[in-house]
Amino acid sequence: MTEITSAMDIDVDENHPRKPKDVAGGFGAPPQSKATPWVEKYRPQSLDDVAAHRDIVATIDRLTNENKLPHLLLYGPPGTGKTSTILAVARKLYGPKYRNMILELNASDDRGIDVVRQQIQDFAKCPELRTPLTSIRNIT
Repeated sequence: MTEITSAMDIDVDENHPRKPKDVAGGFGAPPQSKATPWVEKYRPQSLDDVAAHRDIVATIDRLTNENKLPHLLLYGPPGTGKTSTILAVARKLYGPKYRNMILELNASDDRGIDVVRQQIQDFAKCPELRTPLTSIRNIT
């Protein structure tokens, strides 16, 4: 009987451009705890890793390279890569501290408008956000 080393063996795609480093870590994903959901563990880390919507991703990539990224509204059914794409953009723009620079709100969660407004106001008061803006104002 063949020994199965990981339940993820069946999910390895040999044709995918990101080859697995090892079966447990898979596709070069950073080490995660065993409680990490699969979709988070294998989420694309850069715009090059986003597998679908190549024309849209290429446009977003070009606009970020030119420092001309406009406000975006991403829409579509669940599982089409909206969150993964914008998180890859945030990683590209803000580097390793991107989590301090973003506020992720999921519209499918039950929330009242007052809760959303309060979360946005609290995020806008965050010192991590004020510091870069202050330094940019002093430069210009």
